Amino acid sequence: MDSISEFALISSVCLSSTLIVMWLVSYLPSSHARGFGPNGLTGMSDDAPVFLFLNGRLIDATPSGNELLGDADPDDDDWLRLADVFSIRFPDFPREIPGEGKLQLQSLRPDDLGMAEINAREGVVRVSISGDPPSSRADRHRTRTARIERDILREAVSLAPFPVWKCDAHGRILWSNTEYRRLASRAAAPEFGSVLSPGLPLPQDNAPQSSRVRMACRSNDTVSTRWFDVTVVRSGHQWLHYASDITPVVMAEIAQRNFVQTLTKTFAQLSIGLAIFDRNRSLALFNPALIELTSLSPEFLSGRPGLLAFFDCLRDRQVMPEPKDYASWRDQITELVDRAVDGRYQETWSISPGVTFRVTGRPHPDGAIAFLFEDISAEVSLTRGYRQQIEIGRAALDSLEQGIAIFSAPGALVFCNAAYRALWGIAPGDSLAEVTAIEATAHWQAGCSATPVWGEVRDFVGAFGPRSEWQSDVTRNDGSVLTCRCSPLGGGATLVEFAPAQIARIPELASAG
Repeated sequence: MDSISEFALISSVCLSSTLIVMWLVSYLPSSHARGFGPNGLTGMSDDAPVFLFLNGRLIDATPSGNELLGDADPDDDDWLRLADVFSIRFPDFPREIPGEGKLQLQSLRPDDLGMAEINAREGVVRVSISGDPPSSRADRHRTRTARIERDILREAVSLAPFPVWKCDAHGRILWSNTEYRRLASRAAAPEFGSVLSPGLPLPQDNAPQSSRVRMACRSNDTVSTRWFDVTVVRSGHQWLHYASDITPVVMAEIAQRNFVQTLTKTFAQLSIGLAIFDRNRSLALFNPALIELTSLSPEFLSGRPGLLAFFDCLRDRQVMPEPKDYASWRDQITELVDRAVDGRYQETWSISPGVTFRVTGRPHPDGAIAFLFEDISAEVSLTRGYRQQIEIGRAALDSLEQGIAIFSAPGALVFCNAAYRALWGIAPGDSLAEVTAIEATAHWQAGCSATPVWGEVRDFVGAFGPRSEWQSDVTRNDGSVLTCRCSPLGGGATLVEFAPAQIARIPELASAG
């Protein structure tokens, strides 16, 4: 009984194998059924590519079919390799093995009569191409030439240092070069198809369309951001994408924008009005102080007025001196700009009583010009007050009968009154510049009898540290007697007073050293 059971089992297996082989043979054209035999499809003589898949795995192919698969990526599975090869000619070729049934796909090119046929039944899938006309020797020569050219172009695009890929209307990647696949392997996004083309608009005409795309790229344990300029070009019912890495450009733009923002924040804190005009003489940058000083509206300044319009508006608002000759107004502005370009423009504008601006023009890179508006009204008012006090003091000293000479700490004569000039014969117009204590005492000594007082005066003027007031009488060559009194002043200065012996000195002119 055991022998009979074994014999029945072996017979069943042989019968099943024979039926499977006969069924596979039925998938081939009748003219090729004889060639299937023990060598499968490899014994067929037709150049038509035919492929057999069993449960998703390629089990046989004709010689031309094997040749086609040699062009695909060997790292992909069998069906994806076939899809990569066929989708170039038949864009609707499925990237997943279809279910039961028959599927016919036509090429999108009107001059291509070829058709891809997919027959699937019970786990067995047969793929073939039909409709191609028989080829002559000339056709085969053209085919081989085109294949060489194709290999050259494929190598050039595949080794290009920037990503290139092709997709259909649904965004599915139909083909990509090495750089795109390398970039996809580093993408932080898991979806291969969304590496650089999520939601990019696809142009419906032949005009290229460019977009800027940001991508998260993984490097070791860190994720960095890279920017690409992607240009999309329509090719039939498909779209080619060309990406250029513009990360350095974007980083430079961001750095420049941050720098401008930093400058803007800094300028906003300045009390000096700032107006920068670009090389086209349009207002490119201004700060809030300019609005406060000139009363120009933010809307006007934000409209990027030209340089002439800017100064015209200042003149209309009486923020700058009214020109005496309006006809030459623009010539004056042109001269102002030329001086600012050379860095030579600086003027003081007296706008109204009590209001004074200092306006400075400075050149900037790339042909730009910067104008600084500084309100110096308080400084001018303070300077005028000091000047007035000095004039009053001079007038008070000139009204005295005593001769007064004041020396600075280094020993230079800085002031003398009218009585001093009359006493020592100094003309009112003579300059006191660079007259030292040595020269002054020599002049005094020439008009007086010999006395050690002048040496003591020189020592007192040049002395450092605490000093005490002292006086001594000297006799002039005409016999009159003068009282010479030396008093220390603040800051190391010295007051020397000459008065006739009978005139009382003026203690209020001296102060403690």
